[in-house]
Amino acid sequence: MARESKITQVANVAEKVIQRYKDDVFERFRVIYQMELRPFQWEWFFLMDKYPDVLVKSCKRVGKSVAVQMKHLDENAIIPDEEEMVFAPTLDQATNIRGIQNDVIERSPVLKAFLKRNEQGKTIFGKTEYQFYNNSQSRCFGVRSNFESFNATKQHIDEVDDIPFDEFRRILGRSIGMNKNGQPNRHRFSGVIWGKLNIYKIENEWDYFVMPPLDVYDGINGGWLDRE
Repeated sequence: MARESKITQVANVAEKVIQRYKDDVFERFRVIYQMELRPFQWEWFFLMDKYPDVLVKSCKRVGKSVAVQMKHLDENAIIPDEEEMVFAPTLDQATNIRGIQNDVIERSPVLKAFLKRNEQGKTIFGKTEYQFYNNSQSRCFGVRSNFESFNATKQHIDEVDDIPFDEFRRILGRSIGMNKNGQPNRHRFSGVIWGKLNIYKIENEWDYFVMPPLDVYDGINGGWLDRE
């Protein structure tokens, strides 16, 4: 009982630290997440506040998934009862993407203290899922995963151009409905810049906001890609 009380006290302190920086995202990143975003990632990050449904497309290896994953981690930390679905063609791909969040949590004493524990006293934190003390959670799924009982408040669907369109529509159906935490449903897609298949449909036929794209020349000029 005393141990449970101590764990609760630590989680309460962590929550107070997070809420202390609730209105200052830059300090939150510096103090709690201990990382910095690139200028274009900050632009995408703030545009996600304005547009609930977005498409982030860029060339490979510039950090488009980082922007979305850090937005989701940030929301999970400061907003209670968030339910995040990280989806990719395979479960391994989804866990690799969500590894962005896991890495930040593992190096942040505040976020580690804020992790919820199960009945056995172990933190709910692993490759495929985690849960914070405020009941916000994140889970990973692939096309073959069973997600029938999981109704997400938000989704990050990566490599959307590699997912069959019928499966893609089935995934979106898991986040329909009212959210008990008062937050709107959010759909955030990411993919490569050439805009084929599902990306073409999202960009040209759906009412989604398309983030300012970043191509290979932008990546080289910004120093984020090697010219070779």
